[in-house]
Amino acid sequence: MENKENNSTIKLVIGVIAVIGIALGIYFTSGSSSSNKKNTSDTHAVFSDEQTKAIEEIVVKVAREKTDVFMKAINDGMQMQQEKSARDLEKNATAEKDTFAKNAIVWGNAKAALQVYVMIDPMCPHCHDFMRTAIETVEKSSDVSFTLVVAPILGPNSVAVSKVMLASATQSADKTKTLMRKFVDKVNDLTREKLIALIKEAGIDVAQFIKDEESAAIQKKLEENVVLIEKLKIPGVPTVFIQNKDGSLFAAPPLKTDAYLKLVKRIKAGEDISKPGDDKAEEPAKEAPKVEEPVKETPKAEEAKKEVSKPAETKKDSKKESASKKKAEDKKKN
Repeated sequence: MENKENNSTIKLVIGVIAVIGIALGIYFTSGSSSSNKKNTSDTHAVFSDEQTKAIEEIVVKVAREKTDVFMKAINDGMQMQQEKSARDLEKNATAEKDTFAKNAIVWGNAKAALQVYVMIDPMCPHCHDFMRTAIETVEKSSDVSFTLVVAPILGPNSVAVSKVMLASATQSADKTKTLMRKFVDKVNDLTREKLIALIKEAGIDVAQFIKDEESAAIQKKLEENVVLIEKLKIPGVPTVFIQNKDGSLFAAPPLKTDAYLKLVKRIKAGEDISKPGDDKAEEPAKEAPKVEEPVKETPKAEEAKKEVSKPAETKKDSKKESASKKKAEDKKKN
């Protein structure tokens, strides 16, 4: 049924093109008698008013009578373009798979049956949700691993927190997991002092962390990750890829823990997990996943600040300012 509809759409579009072609033929034929008298560029520059009007009327009439078909043709064309872009992204991501691992943080068993690769910015709220799911998943199963490519694409604070993740991971990926579990729940009330306390609670050596945080090695990792994301033209974060049974990567929306565990069973059974299974629970949602888009100018890693943002302190200052204004207004009334 769908093929028949597509065929009718194609026939209609071809028909419109044919009508325009006939109109062009009429134009050039009618213009041929005068072509000997006028310069060729003048003759073929424009249609006459009558010819332009006739073509417009034909196109408008067909469009009005077949509006639904025209809209379907437009939507189909857009979908085809999106699918092509997705295939290109998956192909390029597969080619860069080894580059992902180079500067990434791996949570879970590196040789797990199900390998998930994800581009994240640690200041992205949707990435926070993904990290919660990733932590829950690896704690439930040793058959899933998450390779996190940390790249600061949302601003200076992202650079600072990306350094925190990478620097803590030089000591232990598991301890970084513990740190980020705490971080994502307290990100809106963090100061540098509170962040260091969290690092200490996670069992990370603070002195070594501070040394690593500003090291050239961490700077280089950040810069290389940003270059990788720009090279792949990643549309936003989190961007998730799952490794199929043949080693290729395919794009997928962020899933829930149960969905990842079902994919484990399928890939162990030798299935092509890029295609929907009998159990539709792990299928990608019909709606596109929410992502954070990069800022217009990707910040360079060397722009990192030593302090994480201090929204909590800002809130306190705002309250004090409001209280002062209220007192001033009360004095005026009195």
